[in-house]
Amino acid sequence: MAIISPSTSNTLYLSGLANVIKDKYNTDVPKLIPMQIFLWDYFKPKLVPFEGEGKFNVMMQTALNESAVATAEMTALPGGLVPAFAKGYLYLKKMIARMVISKESIVLTQGPNAMVKGLPNLMDSTIKPWMLNLEAYMHLAGEGVLATCTADDNGSGLLTVDDTRFIRVGMPLKCYAADTIHDGEVVVTAVNSATTFTVSGTSTAIANGDLVYLSGSWVTSSAIATVMAPQGIETIIDETDPHYGDFQGLDRATLSYASAIIRDMSDAGGSAGTNGALTKMRIVHLLDSIWKASSHAVPHFGYCGLGVFNALAQLYDNANQPTALMPAKDGLPSGLEFQYHGRAIPIVSSPNAKKNAMFFINKDYLFRYSNGDPKWDDEGGFLRPLEDYHAFQAVYYGYNNFGSTMPESSGRLNDITEITF
Repeated sequence: MAIISPSTSNTLYLSGLANVIKDKYNTDVPKLIPMQIFLWDYFKPKLVPFEGEGKFNVMMQTALNESAVATAEMTALPGGLVPAFAKGYLYLKKMIARMVISKESIVLTQGPNAMVKGLPNLMDSTIKPWMLNLEAYMHLAGEGVLATCTADDNGSGLLTVDDTRFIRVGMPLKCYAADTIHDGEVVVTAVNSATTFTVSGTSTAIANGDLVYLSGSWVTSSAIATVMAPQGIETIIDETDPHYGDFQGLDRATLSYASAIIRDMSDAGGSAGTNGALTKMRIVHLLDSIWKASSHAVPHFGYCGLGVFNALAQLYDNANQPTALMPAKDGLPSGLEFQYHGRAIPIVSSPNAKKNAMFFINKDYLFRYSNGDPKWDDEGGFLRPLEDYHAFQAVYYGYNNFGSTMPESSGRLNDITEITF
């Protein structure tokens, strides 16, 4: 396809422009994912060799080859034992993002090279929501729920939810109660606080208990095969099955090896679901439980929100113990660590981490399944006419899911009182 540029009287070939765009993408964009998604590099990549939302097996080792014994000289060899495995399964989940370029934006420039000058912002604006949504799903429970309403909206346009950590201005959302949608699509216009955000569109029926989804990501009667979102650490590092069915095809109610190690205030003399003070003994109790259940695995790092991170820093300060891995800066230590079994476990804070909880993650058994790197769809041409519009489009997509081959190697401490403003 050729386009005549009125400013230069030159013919710009769309295929040439597409190649320039892709060259710019190949130079800049791939750097974004590992740089901006902290957890990305802590899931081991594992290739699933097919296209589409296909089913693949997840092998989970449930016991070692326990044939080692103390023995006398010239005695018979011990009986050989075969390591025990269980076969779970997952499905790849597809995520897409679309970039649209009007014909005018191409024609009125001074040629393909001039057009490329505006590409970093346009391409980053296309890739970044894709990346941020994937980051949200790496944390969430795999059901696609971004937040839960905690009050009726009554048409005010101000939604009150449990957490706005994954809500952004411009996001199109829909709210559901079971299989019933309440109103149509609303668009986020402002994120007001940790629990409220403002939307445009009709919101009179949105009610307490509604589940908030990205528009287009909800599915009726979801199951592991049909749910649209990949599962994140809040499902992987848990002891109960997600709402859509068994965890990785394995029933956690009857198969203990399919569960991570979860501890809460009921293990410290309190009640589950009621927050309590973070103590060293609560952390040690969790790590001991992981050690025993996982054939002596030690997590590589702790992961929590800033409120829990502050609680740990205060705990160390009260005990007059040094906490900083590096000199303190801006009033906060640049890093905290916890010593266990002769190993230092660094503690990392993130605004994306679940509230009132601390994860202890063993990266040896966490996997990021995909059929390759995310990419621009170039079948039929990288830039293609946008049907019914005087414009062109490009589609960025990838297939991913996240899982564990030994959930018991990681754990979570719940019911922690946060220290905030």
